[in-house]
Amino acid sequence: MEIKFKLQKTPYTQPPRTQKAQKPSSLAFVHVDNPKQAKDKETLNKVRRHVMKDIGRSRRSRITQNVTVANPFPQSAQAPTYWGDVEVCVNFKRLLWAMEMVSGALLSITVVEPSIGDQQKISRRIYGPPSLKDIELYTQSLGTVRESILAESRIRRKAVIGTVICLSVFDMRVGNLSSWEMHMAGLQRLIDHIGGVETLDSNSPLRQALFLADILGALKKDITPKFPVLDFHFEPQTAVTPYTQKLVSSLEQLDLKDQTPIIVIRNSFSYVSRVAAVLNKQWSDNPTDSAFVLPVCYLTHQALSLPRWDLVTEESMETTTQALALAELVRAATVSVFCIVVSQTSEDMGYMISRREVPFQYLMSLIGDEFWDGKLELKLWLLVNQLCIEAGVSRFWYLEQISDTMTKANLCSWKELMSCLREVAWVEGLAPFEMSQLRLYIEKRLE
Repeated sequence: MEIKFKLQKTPYTQPPRTQKAQKPSSLAFVHVDNPKQAKDKETLNKVRRHVMKDIGRSRRSRITQNVTVANPFPQSAQAPTYWGDVEVCVNFKRLLWAMEMVSGALLSITVVEPSIGDQQKISRRIYGPPSLKDIELYTQSLGTVRESILAESRIRRKAVIGTVICLSVFDMRVGNLSSWEMHMAGLQRLIDHIGGVETLDSNSPLRQALFLADILGALKKDITPKFPVLDFHFEPQTAVTPYTQKLVSSLEQLDLKDQTPIIVIRNSFSYVSRVAAVLNKQWSDNPTDSAFVLPVCYLTHQALSLPRWDLVTEESMETTTQALALAELVRAATVSVFCIVVSQTSEDMGYMISRREVPFQYLMSLIGDEFWDGKLELKLWLLVNQLCIEAGVSRFWYLEQISDTMTKANLCSWKELMSCLREVAWVEGLAPFEMSQLRLYIEKRLE
């Protein structure tokens, strides 16, 4: 069932016909030489004569002016009128209204928000405190939800769900992820009451808004999404690169008892290869094209649903531990790729900032040099991806590691490095500012 919102119309009333044009009033000035003369009887008579002249003409002509008042249609008690008042998430309100009119570009409204920033630097401040106006609107929206729940007959449940989605997206955008989780938990209960998420049409704006709110918040926290993936007909799967196939085959020869690391690595590169195939065609020219939003979010959901490895407390060089550490590194790097893509699309650096908490260096320390034999291209891919996330002095460690690994892999130019990254899986135009800085560093070291 699709939910449609229409603006209430005011009946059109034809304006009254104009009477014959009146002669414009001729204003005459009464001059006085001193203040006392202003109270003179003769002066006052002149003033009265000029003022009353137009009034007398109006009375003689007996022209009546009709004032037409437009009476709006009576509002139905069931109409979700609050959508016109809630302004806390204007983009999602537009999304829910625009689905019937603009099916191609409505999703970009929720992702593209130029006010977040205009430069792809990750070292700048990402969040500012919400304004007083934002807080007031947020509070009003909470009141709307409360009133709607208490008086369910006035507003349908789906309309309540839409408002909670708006609140969750607002919290996610300003970095208040604990409140985002609270709203998502509330949405789960609300949707369960209407029969589950399966009752929502996949093409409805409400279902797609819920999908985006779930995915984008889960991406910032690197957690499994709370709702199932959208029923989206994706294009045929893209084959992984020959290097990735060779890598997976070499891992299968380790005869691991637990095949989870191999499954995670294979699926991770499958998702990265597919998003690269989608974005490499046009993304560098138009990174805010709405046609990319659903495919990218669909693959993001798949990547976030991959098994995670609970970090061990005891360091060991056993083959199983190294394979698990490598699988977690590949999974984390895959999530980072999606974070960079969404950050560039939405200009919200919060997705990239959250990736700095990944224990990348610790996971790298669990893998011995011998384990990297034949996998130096993969090591470079992991290092470059994490470098695009990092900021500050921590970048120097990654730069040194990239330079040393290039030497071991006999790579002598920037062109060879990029060719190596493409052998694994690479999205063209990814993190352009950070990649340009890396290129300057590499070319300077190779001089």
